[in-house]
Amino acid sequence: MTGPEPPPAPDWWDRLYADDPDAGPAKHPDPDPCPDPRPDAGARPWWAVLHPVRQHPEPEPAPRDDPGVHITINQPPPHPEQPDGRRRARIRWLIYHGAGAGVGWLIGFGPAVSAWLGTLGTTAPAAGIGLCLIACIPAAWLPGLPFIPPPLRPATVWLARIPLATAALALALHAPGTVI
Repeated sequence: MTGPEPPPAPDWWDRLYADDPDAGPAKHPDPDPCPDPRPDAGARPWWAVLHPVRQHPEPEPAPRDDPGVHITINQPPPHPEQPDGRRRARIRWLIYHGAGAGVGWLIGFGPAVSAWLGTLGTTAPAAGIGLCLIACIPAAWLPGLPFIPPPLRPATVWLARIPLATAALALALHAPGTVI
């Protein structure tokens, strides 16, 4: 005669809803307690098969003076002979769009837009803003085209911005009801 059957091992459902995560319907010691083998330190997960192994050097710990947060409120002013990045970007933007508006005005697009805005009356600012939005489409779309060679992209972007800059300048200067 054999002994009583051991109780069944805890099911996943029983472990899921148990108060104690290791508890099951019946606790009994494992007849063959074998600890899990240590995972290999060099083993990589399955999702990292396509990615190369990155060897990062251990960062050196930063020297610590005082605990706490250090905040610098007053930044030193930029050197007067070397403008900061934002000022340089503004100057480049002004030259870029100013030259585009100037070329558009010289070829006659500016006076034509000004005359058109003058005939619209009080709806001129809305129509001018709509014209500027329509002129934004090629200016935003052309630089991303793959068939434009990279050396020609700055010139292409500038040529596409000529109608936009000219329409914006005509709107600012000649639309009835504008502040400028």
